[in-house]
Amino acid sequence: AIETLRYIEYLKKDGVVLMNKRVMHPPIETSKLIMEKDAKYVTLEDVVSKLKGWTPNIAVVDALTLAKESGNVRTENTVFLGCLSALEAFNVEEKDIRKSISEAVPKKTVEQNLKAFDLGKKSAHGSLCTLVPCRP
Repeated sequence: AIETLRYIEYLKKDGVVLMNKRVMHPPIETSKLIMEKDAKYVTLEDVVSKLKGWTPNIAVVDALTLAKESGNVRTENTVFLGCLSALEAFNVEEKDIRKSISEAVPKKTVEQNLKAFDLGKKSAHGSLCTLVPCRP
């Protein structure tokens, strides 16, 4: 989630943000907490609040939970690929994505990655697709 703020300058005004619910704190933030008693970790709510100053179009996906549901926590990026595949503007056929996943990931993780892809696509219809046109 914090990385989203780092690159916000590249988002057009009122653009669409697709971001992970999981906040990964950089080491510098942790060291600041140790040194300064009044410092606090940045929360998801902090990130979303700052993003809303740039765009109201924010879709938050709990990719870690969906990756766990797929059977492999290392499939978070595949969850996001599934989300993107739901978009009308994402001009890659689903069959081609599924084929690429099957060829690119280790054989023992193909089914987990395909499930993560499907979970991401399904998730998009409850979040991202409320902001932008999606395929059925």
